[in-house]
Amino acid sequence: DVLENKLLPLRRGYVGVVNRSQKDIDGQKDIKAALAAERKFFLSHPSYRHIAERLGTPYLQRVLNQQLTNHIRDTLPSLRDKLQKQLLTLEKDVDQYKHFRPDDPSLKTKAMLQMIQQLQSDFERTIEGSGSSEINTEKLSGGARINRLFHERFPLEIVKMEFDEKELRREISFAIRNTLGIRVGLFTPDLAFEAIVKKQISMLKEPSLKAVDLVVTELSNVVRTCTEKV
Repeated sequence: DVLENKLLPLRRGYVGVVNRSQKDIDGQKDIKAALAAERKFFLSHPSYRHIAERLGTPYLQRVLNQQLTNHIRDTLPSLRDKLQKQLLTLEKDVDQYKHFRPDDPSLKTKAMLQMIQQLQSDFERTIEGSGSSEINTEKLSGGARINRLFHERFPLEIVKMEFDEKELRREISFAIRNTLGIRVGLFTPDLAFEAIVKKQISMLKEPSLKAVDLVVTELSNVVRTCTEKV
């Protein structure tokens, strides 16, 4: 049922083959003998002999060759169109250079724009980490270095911050009492909460600015590298 494409249907169906066993390989059974044994197996087997013409390695080869032929036939027109467009573009460029004048302002502007576009493209590739043929295999740089700064260096700086729970509890107590004055409250007043939280958040300022400085430095390095071509 599987080989006749009834159980789990596939668009191109199934082709059953009989491979050489490890025993056959160890016994140095050649391919010709293996193909003959495969043919005999399918023709003599009661479950497969009625479809033997659509089974076996030779039939699989014919099917794959036909698929490749079809693919080439379907692909060639679009490939030809693409090549023709590229040829027209090149011919247009060649025609421009036949009448090339270095002092032409429009050419200078075009060259500058192309350099700026190249700079932008190189910068994006360095940050995004995609499609660059000049991959640094010695050290991290660009987007990879920035990624490490955010995910390794910055969290490490946060963890290194000293935190005195006893002092914090004392500050919370004073903040609540000073906010309530002569009154007595059941809940922590919003003002007291904000005062404590703001003070704790302010402790994040120094490591955050340090991380920003490191990122800016790396971005400057990227720009410097990308402008070498310019």
